[in-house]
Amino acid sequence: SKIPIDIQYLINLQFLKLYANNITIISKEIQFLTNLQWLDLEENSILEIPKEIQFLTNLQYLNLSNNSIEQIPREIQFLTKLQELHLYGNKITYIPTDIQFLTNLLKLNLSDNNISIIPNEIQYLINMQQLDLNGNNITEIPSEIQYLINLQQLDLGGNNIIEIPTEIQYLINLQILDIMGN
Repeated sequence: SKIPIDIQYLINLQFLKLYANNITIISKEIQFLTNLQWLDLEENSILEIPKEIQFLTNLQYLNLSNNSIEQIPREIQFLTKLQELHLYGNKITYIPTDIQFLTNLLKLNLSDNNISIIPNEIQYLINMQQLDLNGNNITEIPSEIQYLINLQQLDLGGNNIIEIPTEIQYLINLQILDIMGN
């Protein structure tokens, strides 16, 4: 099933929760919900995030966890008000460099995917407080992690990390560091 086309007429909609509805397609008509601040589509069967997501510029919370999404579209860069992005339990293989434009991001959860590299552009997410990359295929933590000075929680457990960079010492606000099972 998919999100009904007629949803486009709900132009004042701010919160949309469609958790666990067996949705496979996010209709492109979602682009008309420009006042949307909260979108929860967790536990569905969604295969891709449509490029029309770029028009949801007031979005602050986006949860597309536990679907079958393989990639994060470049258009995510236009969601500059986004504070929380949850994409855990998908089939994502890489983090696009365009994520650098999400400078208001406080929480990023990409755990339980197939990610192998943390891009250097992560350094621009200076407001980030929680970063969860548990259960991926990451082998290296880039030295640019040092710029996430507001980071309080870093979960890199269940990866293939061999060495912790010395630059981690600059994460002075870090309260929780999980690197179990590497």
